[in-house]
Amino acid sequence: MITFGEVKQIVCKLSLENLSVSTDAVIDDISCIVYRNSVFEYGSITINHRHIDIEFLFGESYEIHETSSLFQFIIYSVIFHCYKRNRNLLSKAA
Repeated sequence: MITFGEVKQIVCKLSLENLSVSTDAVIDDISCIVYRNSVFEYGSITINHRHIDIEFLFGESYEIHETSSLFQFIIYSVIFHCYKRNRNLLSKAA
């Protein structure tokens, strides 16, 4: 799970021109951040579409494509926190 501070960083990095609210209002209106891996098959061709959706309480969403630096920032934030949390749990168990 990512921290509230990281959610703030994500929102500051978003290009919000397509949303109907200001950056400050958006932070409190995020309902979830979801990683999606959609698989489309066309005969013998398989296409993976990886992206992150930021969904808002007011019904809009923002899609971050796999090729963007923001996608990488979010993925690495989650991985770092999972690693850190597991490392702390292991050290407490020892």
